[in-house]
Amino acid sequence: MAEEPSAIRFKRGDVEFELSGSQSDVAKAWEALGPSVVAEFERAREAQPPAGAPSTKTAAGPRKKAAARKRPAAAAQPAASDVRKRLMDAKLDSFPEIGRDPPALSTGYAVLRWARTELSINELTVPDIHAVAHRLRIPHSVNAYREAFRGHARAVNRTNKTPQTYELMNPGEDALDTYLASVAAGGSGDEAEAKAAEAEERSKA
Repeated sequence: MAEEPSAIRFKRGDVEFELSGSQSDVAKAWEALGPSVVAEFERAREAQPPAGAPSTKTAAGPRKKAAARKRPAAAAQPAASDVRKRLMDAKLDSFPEIGRDPPALSTGYAVLRWARTELSINELTVPDIHAVAHRLRIPHSVNAYREAFRGHARAVNRTNKTPQTYELMNPGEDALDTYLASVAAGGSGDEAEAKAAEAEERSKA
């Protein structure tokens, strides 16, 4: 009596295996070929991308890896050492006339605007301000400028940088303009300072 035909067929991804014949022939063939077939299926399984992984193929062929974009470099404040050197080397001929005994607040405003206008330096530390004022023989201490800026956050922007820097804002500009105009008109330091404070408050409104 002839043996009934038998067949073994496996398919996984692009790998397909089929063996047909009598039961005994199929059994013998599988005994000989089984390890190789299993190994081939293992290789095919390892080559498959993990579930949920994005495909790297498209209808037009393999997807090309996109070139990484570089973030544009932000305009940076000059290095602290460079700022100080430029402040020390700059001529003071263009510094405004601020009187014989100017208050620390107006002096600070004046130094900030002078550095921005003449040297294109928008921000200064308190020691930077003191260094310029010292060249002008204005005797305030470093801490005097720091204390003068307290309560004038809208006139001078205090940054969160390290070291901390200050930038002159519109209310400080208006206060300085008023102070300089008063001094130029012959007003005393106290009068000029009082008018500057009024102008700063009006600018904040």
